[in-house]
Amino acid sequence: MSGFEIAGVVLGSFPLLCDSAKEIAGFLRKAKSWWQFETTFETFVSTLTTQEASYTLVLKRLLDPLDISDSEYNSLLRSPQCDLWHELHVQDGLRQRLSSEYRWFMWSLTDLNQAVLDLQELLPIGKLGRQLEIAKVDASRKITFKPEPVDQSSFGVSRQQTIDAFLQTTSMRYSRLYMGLRFALTLLSLATSAWIPPQLAKNDIFLVCSEAGGQTARPFGPFFAKSSRDLQPPSHTAQQRMWNAKSTLLLLGIVLLELSHGETLENQASWAESLDENGQPNEITMFCGAFLWVGRAQKSMKEYIGEDLGGGLYEAIRKCICFDFDREDDFGDSRFAELVYREVVVSLEKCCPQF
Repeated sequence: MSGFEIAGVVLGSFPLLCDSAKEIAGFLRKAKSWWQFETTFETFVSTLTTQEASYTLVLKRLLDPLDISDSEYNSLLRSPQCDLWHELHVQDGLRQRLSSEYRWFMWSLTDLNQAVLDLQELLPIGKLGRQLEIAKVDASRKITFKPEPVDQSSFGVSRQQTIDAFLQTTSMRYSRLYMGLRFALTLLSLATSAWIPPQLAKNDIFLVCSEAGGQTARPFGPFFAKSSRDLQPPSHTAQQRMWNAKSTLLLLGIVLLELSHGETLENQASWAESLDENGQPNEITMFCGAFLWVGRAQKSMKEYIGEDLGGGLYEAIRKCICFDFDREDDFGDSRFAELVYREVVVSLEKCCPQF
């Protein structure tokens, strides 16, 4: 298969992968050893959901300027079997939109399609295999997806939730730390991509909560609430792309600190101490407030989860806030993201319960 029709195939494959992964989890929960890898598997499902949202944002950015009707626009985004991906006026418009980035985009799209098919091979669900088998047909044939309907009634009452709201409604500390782990994994997995804003703020982070049977399920996410028009195309290869590591990791450290204590930075004494002479925040208030708070919180972390785990959590957060990774500049590449994973995420994983 070649051409832009791959975009529709990938768009339709993400929900199938997510649904099948959740179905697998239902079977695996019966195993005695499930607790040993539950966190890893749920992180995998969360990452799939995040990648689906990010991919949709990219498609929106590509389709926004095209001279197509609203109904055609919605069909391209929401209907994987849409024939419009084969239409010449759509393909010509996309080629003009991509211009010199056309080859790079098609290369990335082909790789993404292959990655989705590889994941399909790893998931031992026959139904998924039958549904995704259509993705391998020749481009000259019509692409048709006919999955069995699934119950999505819970998503009818889905709502967005900010990190601050999550703090207020989640009393269990381990649950908050687990959300911090998911945020760190999402952030680092997208760090060098064109899908993460160069200046990420806490207000850009949100969760998606759904209710079923009168109960609120564990939220999906975190996601980044940025318009596709705000995203900038990469100007380097995957190995060379840089990300604003210092400001991003400062935000990560602050969010982890808030999730650990169930309180916001702005409500801490350290924040008030870091305001200017007029009682207003300035360009260093956030860093100074977080730096003072993490130093004072070291003892409480060790008391709550033990000397070793608490010390590791403190050091991981401190490194993010102080940008203590032996970097001479404020930016990082994919290798630096891997370093942060080893020095921060590994410590977080040890603190998260395997339930």
